[in-house]
Amino acid sequence: MENIGRIYTKGMILRHPNKPELGPGEVVNVTDTTVHIFFRDDPDQITKIFPRICPLGPIGWDGSTDTKMEDDIGYFSKPDKLYSLKELKKNNLPPDSSGIYGWYFDRLPPFVPPVGCTVVKDKEGWIFKNRWTLLYIGKAKNLKERIVDYHIDGKHYPEGTMSTLRLSLGCLLSDKLGLILYYPPESFGKGDRKLNKWLTKHARVAWIEVRNIKVKELEAIGKYILPLNLNHNEHPFIRPLSKLRSSFRRIAKNGNKEAKKFRKAYKDFAAECRSIRKTYKDFVKELRSRGIKK
Repeated sequence: MENIGRIYTKGMILRHPNKPELGPGEVVNVTDTTVHIFFRDDPDQITKIFPRICPLGPIGWDGSTDTKMEDDIGYFSKPDKLYSLKELKKNNLPPDSSGIYGWYFDRLPPFVPPVGCTVVKDKEGWIFKNRWTLLYIGKAKNLKERIVDYHIDGKHYPEGTMSTLRLSLGCLLSDKLGLILYYPPESFGKGDRKLNKWLTKHARVAWIEVRNIKVKELEAIGKYILPLNLNHNEHPFIRPLSKLRSSFRRIAKNGNKEAKKFRKAYKDFAAECRSIRKTYKDFVKELRSRGIKK
């Protein structure tokens, strides 16, 4: 068989050869013999194509799927343990390996809708004292670096920006904690301590070690309701959250450190959230009717 890596590349848009109703799908992984495609209308299935390569000929399809992935991603609905920030640093965790991680909260940031989200409840033998709601899942080539350095310690990317999750949480909690965003590089200044204090008390994290992190992350986003995941996500909360983040960044980059500017952006965000509050249940209901979220 010809090496299909020379024909298909990540990011290419293809259609399902037998199910055109799924719409276009994005190639997310390519090996010598298989192509993994993510279909936006069917996000809880990472479909595997076994192509028969021939000159100018179409690819073939045997209808099989990669069922091993589901067992790994299902871990986030019943994790063995949720780690606090203190436990991570005390025990030098998580490991320096690739994987998928999930963030849980016992107190939701303002306006974050819990409708349809996975909740970890107390049960015999577990140490959980509260109900923890899964709000975000991410991927990492190095779990320790991403979770501890970027999400907790606020390490910056080369362009001077902070992690997606930390920026989102800081913006959402800005009114409650009195935070404003600074740039460059991105930080909440003295407010970073307030944010970490809140995270220490109200956030927990779990992870699994896997190698094919992009495929796993896409499958997880398809399986769970995750209002804080910005990419590959149709959740209606993403729009006001993205606008809030953009407003904060624009204000910070203009060098404006006046708290009233950030409060105005937050006020607009809150108003939009209230206006779409009734759409959350309809969104979850529609997904479940299509068999996408369970």
